[in-house]
Amino acid sequence: MSAQRTSDSRWLLPSDTASVLVKGNDPPFHQCTSRSLLLERFADPRKRDQRKEYLKRIFDAKPCLAEERRNAWLGFINTACKPCDLLFGRLRSRLMVNMAGGVMENAGLCLDRFGLPYIPGSAVKGCARRAAIHALRHTPVEQEEQKAHKVDRLVEIALVFGWTDGDWSDSSDFAYGCQDGKSAAILEKAAEKLWQRIYGDRQPKGKLPQALPNFAGSVHFLPAHPYRLAERDLELDVVTCHHPEYYQGKKKTAFDCEYPIPVLFLTVAPGSIFVFPLQAARHGGEEWTAKAQAWLKRGLETMGIGAKTGAGYGWCDCSEQVQKKHQEEIVQQREEHERAQKRASLEPDPERLNSFKSLKEDNLRGKINDFKDEEVYWTNQDDTYQLSLFHYLTKIDTQIYEKERHNPKSKVLRALKNLAKKFGKTPP
Repeated sequence: MSAQRTSDSRWLLPSDTASVLVKGNDPPFHQCTSRSLLLERFADPRKRDQRKEYLKRIFDAKPCLAEERRNAWLGFINTACKPCDLLFGRLRSRLMVNMAGGVMENAGLCLDRFGLPYIPGSAVKGCARRAAIHALRHTPVEQEEQKAHKVDRLVEIALVFGWTDGDWSDSSDFAYGCQDGKSAAILEKAAEKLWQRIYGDRQPKGKLPQALPNFAGSVHFLPAHPYRLAERDLELDVVTCHHPEYYQGKKKTAFDCEYPIPVLFLTVAPGSIFVFPLQAARHGGEEWTAKAQAWLKRGLETMGIGAKTGAGYGWCDCSEQVQKKHQEEIVQQREEHERAQKRASLEPDPERLNSFKSLKEDNLRGKINDFKDEEVYWTNQDDTYQLSLFHYLTKIDTQIYEKERHNPKSKVLRALKNLAKKFGKTPP
């Protein structure tokens, strides 16, 4: 549907959207409850006086289906990545990502369609690459042996992150990492090693490194989504311009007589934990994923990610304690997921169904009552037996269930619900 002006010419919105969101003199964002829509669609950059009210509306809104979205993402990365390929980072300070990408100037933030903050894969890759180039830069080259070591490190960086034609120029970060005045020889040596690794004894059709074809890299850097959010996942921050007229060119000198202008913006709260998944490319391997993870860990801990990292924003705790705790949780979740898949494929045992037919009501009640408490206290751990008993009492002989269904304190009813939850069945 194309956007068109409604009878109220203040808002440029599709007519059906305007009919829902435009109420009286209130701006549209007063009626919208979606964080992501508020951030990306319902701001008017012309109305600077509403910036505080607009951002506070986003700040007060809650993400929708947050737990379901988290579980869906964890399910995906559990399938696509090994537990050792997941790096966990706990924010030690506020995080700003995509500030320049919003409708309002310097008010953007990366929110998915459910309103949850995330870090794009490009930012994750940039953080790791920055740390890798920094390490390359500080590798000494005074001796020939050190120079060879620097060449090998540049080869590793190129294989992990990939390259384009521009990466071999004098102004690239590759050249910066090789140090001024010494980059040309190191770049050429690294290109020769890469050519030999990829093409063997085949001769290039030009001079290296210019003749080296582009390469996408051996590691995929996936977006980082929240593993666990702080109780209040977003926070408002402020930066104050003390010399607005000077920066606008109205004054030649920045005197302290101007009126400061505070500017509010959104950030992700410290204490939130993000999971950074890495995945080996088809031509990659565990060796390159491990190197990429080490560089990413160093970047998150010593340089930060996102905007204003020089002021302390976006720094993370990626300590071994954090990794061990959450990787163990991931392993447990993966094992539980595998068990749930096996349970979903189970079918009731016909022989056991027949044996239940010969039991009296009191005996059946005794058997089902074994499952009235948490699973750790169950006396019978045979999944086929449990499923068969559940099936018998809810599908074949439902007399006990019919007698108990209206009793909220019924042990039988509680036991049946426990079994339904375990096997992913619709509870009676």
